Amino acid sequence: MLHPARHLIRGVAMRALTLSALVLTLAFAPSAHPNLGLPSAASSVNPRTAPTAQAVVSPFTVRITGKRAVGHALRASLSSSPAPGSTVRYVWLRNGKRVVGTSSRHVVLLTDTGAPLTVRVTVSQAGYVSRTATGGAGTIARPHVHRVSAKALAAGHAPSGTRAWSTASTKSRWFQITNANGDSRMFRLKGARLIAFLHTGGVRAHGLPIRTKCGLPGHGCLTHYTHGTIYTAPHGVRGITTVRGSRGDMLAVAYSQIGYHERLGYYALHNTKYNEFNHSAMAWCSFVQSWAAYYSGHPKVAPRHPRFTKFRAHLRATGTHLRLPKVGAFALLTYSEDYSHCGLIVKTSKDRRSFEIIEGNWGGKVGTRWLTVGGANSPQQFWFPRGY
Repeated sequence: MLHPARHLIRGVAMRALTLSALVLTLAFAPSAHPNLGLPSAASSVNPRTAPTAQAVVSPFTVRITGKRAVGHALRASLSSSPAPGSTVRYVWLRNGKRVVGTSSRHVVLLTDTGAPLTVRVTVSQAGYVSRTATGGAGTIARPHVHRVSAKALAAGHAPSGTRAWSTASTKSRWFQITNANGDSRMFRLKGARLIAFLHTGGVRAHGLPIRTKCGLPGHGCLTHYTHGTIYTAPHGVRGITTVRGSRGDMLAVAYSQIGYHERLGYYALHNTKYNEFNHSAMAWCSFVQSWAAYYSGHPKVAPRHPRFTKFRAHLRATGTHLRLPKVGAFALLTYSEDYSHCGLIVKTSKDRRSFEIIEGNWGGKVGTRWLTVGGANSPQQFWFPRGY
């Protein structure tokens, strides 16, 4: 039997222990009342600001097909078709550096050999994160290359002083040409006929090459293109026109002379290379035309004469008189009582009421001018020469 005092003490201790446990429970337990207790974990997250993962374009791989050889086309294709409305961008890389071309097709050039060739494809779609993949064609082996002369290139179908490399195959020969101006082009010959033309720097305004005529006076060359003619000669002389045929030859050579200035003369005597060419110290407006005709390989267009009056008489006797200007014709200008100046017509307006000429001995140089038919100081006669 317990002592009454001890029984009282034990009861008080049990009540104190129970009260302590209740206080601890209330202190650390979350409260249902909004102003009491600790906030719950769910109340600390704002559903409106929670990040959402953006969709990514479906994965794909890049495959390159085609023969890994010079002159052949490689084509990049994707393992899966992009979704409708997607944009596909191709970037071809040679040794890690971008090359010309943004399509799935790439023609292997000689400059592509000996270095890794890859293509980087990026697929973009509205509302999606774009995806990029890379495909490799490996390192294309450089074919057997040997140096050849200009004459060996299809009987002279190369500008004078070019460097040419050729690769032989069973059906054709590929050539990469670099001329004196640094223009590099690659084309394929089957026999002596040009059957294809590929480029390294984009299509130019003169189009595709048709043939090149070398061995001209002054070691010059005239290359005929589908949209024009280019004249090249040593020391970087160059003339370009969009006219083809024999008239294009004459115009291209004439264009190459723009900017030539007369050397110092004595006692009203003229001192130019055109005077030396015509063996005369007289005014040299017609001498430029004779020089251009001779160096373009068409000397009958403007034969050499010691003075302008002789040239004018020959033009009237053998040429065809025109009512309106025509490209390739000569314009006789009058400033007084007679026609005492001439120029080669290189361009005309659509209505042929205005035209551009290349002329010499105008301000002591070779230059161009636009004139109006019937205007002040404009020609009243147009003559189309014989010899084109």
